[in-house]
Amino acid sequence: MMSNFRNKLAAFMYGRYGADTLYWWSFGVIIVLCVARVIFSVFGFYRVAWILNTLSAVILVIAIFRFMSRNTDKRRAENRKFKKFIGIFKGKYVVAKAKYRDRKTHVFKKCPECKAVIRLPKRSGEHTVRCPKCNKRFEVKLK
Repeated sequence: MMSNFRNKLAAFMYGRYGADTLYWWSFGVIIVLCVARVIFSVFGFYRVAWILNTLSAVILVIAIFRFMSRNTDKRRAENRKFKKFIGIFKGKYVVAKAKYRDRKTHVFKKCPECKAVIRLPKRSGEHTVRCPKCNKRFEVKLK
């Protein structure tokens, strides 16, 4: 009985796009909107709560549509654009976290050519540094 249901579900889902990064992020946004809706309705802001509820329902419908879609090329392109957009913030977060973690032992400098962030040991004086991304050599003065 259960394997029959699984087979039918697998046949139904065959060729459909399924869950990806954008799908899971949209569910995270829905959860945040639902929590905000509850908070606003507790304090009597019913119009704001209604707007948040409607917005979360629209996002849910879009997420389910993307999940069930058979147009996988279009969904992949959407997910790629979303990952590129998120990567901007994620990259800055990773660098900021590393700067804080290594603040006592290392210093971070940007390559003047390609703007890549380079982690250098904290040793005072002038140093010649080679960028691992573009192979350009440049001088760095550390205090």
